[in-house]
Amino acid sequence: MTLAAAGALLTEAAAQRRVVAAFPVLTLDQAQAVVQGAETARSPVIVQLGPDAVRHHAGRLLPLARAVAELAEPAGVPVALHLDRVRSTALLAQAAHARCSSVLYDAGRLPRAREVATTAEVVRWAHEQGLWAEGEWARPGRGDAEDESGPGRSYAEGESRPGRADAADDRAAANADVAAVRDYVALTGVDSLAVPDDPALLARLRSALRLPLVLHAPHGLPEAWLVRAAAAGATKVVLGSVLDAALTRTLSAQLARDAHADPRTYLAAGQRAMAAAVARLITTLNAHAARPTPPSSKEHLCQLLDEERSARPSRSPRHSA
Repeated sequence: MTLAAAGALLTEAAAQRRVVAAFPVLTLDQAQAVVQGAETARSPVIVQLGPDAVRHHAGRLLPLARAVAELAEPAGVPVALHLDRVRSTALLAQAAHARCSSVLYDAGRLPRAREVATTAEVVRWAHEQGLWAEGEWARPGRGDAEDESGPGRSYAEGESRPGRADAADDRAAANADVAAVRDYVALTGVDSLAVPDDPALLARLRSALRLPLVLHAPHGLPEAWLVRAAAAGATKVVLGSVLDAALTRTLSAQLARDAHADPRTYLAAGQRAMAAAVARLITTLNAHAARPTPPSSKEHLCQLLDEERSARPSRSPRHSA
């Protein structure tokens, strides 16, 4: 099949409470592994290209983008192409020609007002090109404050911890975050949004917003994080370090056994390892995705009655003589 539209994949996944995995790739071997792994898992997938991939290919986006498009043609699952974390407007302008269906322009380095204005401008441009526009929201000037006395200090029960907010402050901060995200979405018009790795915030945003939410996996990718991200309601999960880790680990083992091995041997082994990792992670995400709550028996009966009424042919209105 041809390249799928990322927006369509995310919209459908959000409606069905499924997760679409996205994998940044640097090489053709990695792109092949992503498609193969997605086929094994029988799930749609998003291949992401970014500035690192462009630099790796002599400053050109099209060679790898066209290769991904060719891989999508015979694929047994939908494959979408996303241009990620772009800071160059010249690179951004190539997105549609490269057959990317979604983009993320990284304006996070700018002051907040300019970040919002620039993102809104990029979103308008993207929509004019028929592209899905992803945004990214980060807490301005907030982080987990470390205790002034250092992380190793122990505290007696009931003793206050410097830099730690109490429960009321946490709730107020969470409400402020939700309001700030709503404002960001309204002002920029983004179609999907990457948010901080905060399960409580994600759950609140899932209830407050009607757009797909995106999480970026941490390095190391603990299994518990995948389960939590899927259950919390993320629609897109970006698995950034998976391919590199699988490839490096496999190549290191192969070359340790035979430093003069044929490159075809260890590259094929690396590709198989990457594809297996992709399939395993996609399967884990979908196994723990937050499903809609099934209706009660009464709700189900009402649904059946409504469907029966809507299926009846409508009668023409009578006209008085």
